[in-house]
Amino acid sequence: MAGAPEAVVVGPPQDEELVAATASHAPVPGPSREDFRVRCTSKRAVTEVLELCGSFMQKLGDALPEEIREPVLRDVQWTFESAVQENVSINGQAWQEASDNCFMDSDIKKLEDQFDEIIVDLTTKRKQYPRKILECVIKTIKAQHEILKQYHPVVYPLDLKYDPDPVMARSYFKFRHSRLDDLSSSVLTLQRTQRQFPFFPTSAVLFQPLPRYVQVATLLQMAMFQKFEFKSELWNLKCISP
Repeated sequence: MAGAPEAVVVGPPQDEELVAATASHAPVPGPSREDFRVRCTSKRAVTEVLELCGSFMQKLGDALPEEIREPVLRDVQWTFESAVQENVSINGQAWQEASDNCFMDSDIKKLEDQFDEIIVDLTTKRKQYPRKILECVIKTIKAQHEILKQYHPVVYPLDLKYDPDPVMARSYFKFRHSRLDDLSSSVLTLQRTQRQFPFFPTSAVLFQPLPRYVQVATLLQMAMFQKFEFKSELWNLKCISP
């Protein structure tokens, strides 16, 4: 007996267009995934737009009942900001990776305007301030001159104290006066003696390189013993002379 014939299942014929469409939706490896996010250059500018939209949401939430207004607005705002942050790229970076330290054109324009104002202000001060400083210096010098004219120093009298014992001072002056008289008479006697006796050695004493007080003391001693000196000097002259 011959074997039973093998059952063959014949399916419905597949549509070629459906197969082609299914094949076209199959994932095909590509070189890179296209970025569909909105490209922005400033994170701060996007933040300002979000704040502006938040104010609009607050106005729309005024129509809601008061008991559910705050949580609903908070959820809506969080959802909106999260969606914007996920669909925005800052200079090719994600929202969390982007930095806030980026300048906008408006910031640069403000800085340029401020810099121009500073230059103008500095130039004006360089022209005006030297004249103002000169005027102030002249006024200061004039004021100092006026102050010096009005300055009158006060001279206080000196308090002189008298000697409580005038008798002692008077006796001291008398003693000094008598000594001066003796000295004057001795000098006069010495001068007369020198004129009378030219060989008297007073000139040698006067012209020696000695202090003045030594010369005077020597002459006074010679004057006190002038009699003996004169005699011995004359005797020596007589003995020595040829």
